[in-house]
Amino acid sequence: METQTLIDSKTEQIKKEVLADIISGIVPTTVNSFSELHDYVDANCYGSFCEDEYFEFLIQNFGGRDENEGMPQGMLDFMNQVQDNIDSWLKTR
Repeated sequence: METQTLIDSKTEQIKKEVLADIISGIVPTTVNSFSELHDYVDANCYGSFCEDEYFEFLIQNFGGRDENEGMPQGMLDFMNQVQDNIDSWLKTR
């Protein structure tokens, strides 16, 4: 899957997850940044980022672990872009 398509898809998924948490009262309606989400949930886990199977898929999709067994830079860039998108959305919704 093309990276931008993956970014767009993951951004939409996380928006839905955040809205579900707002509706259920886990996250207040006043949250207006990605970092503020961390006051209520582990925001890094939105979008299945904390699920082992999806995490491994991303590692492989972005070229495998680096020489230090860390995440590939492309994966980090992807995750950061998605989180930046959510941050911008929260600030403007």
